[in-house]
Amino acid sequence: MQLFFGLALLIGGGMAGVSWLAFCFGSIIIGVILLFVAPNILFLPFGLSVYGLMHIEAGYRNILGGKLRGKTEDEI
Repeated sequence: MQLFFGLALLIGGGMAGVSWLAFCFGSIIIGVILLFVAPNILFLPFGLSVYGLMHIEAGYRNILGGKLRGKTEDEI
């Protein structure tokens, strides 16, 4: 279940990021202002999609019984 949730967050974050960039640069004034004044806000949705990767990795750990790349959680 975590894999699907992580994948949904990853895809949703990517789609939201592309939509947000299209909106910002579609209205040129907002895009230019955000680009120079607050670039972190401009690229915020892409940063949020990283949480999807976290859930995907946690889901893989649950499926593999705590092992990832042949190592147990104690060894990491």
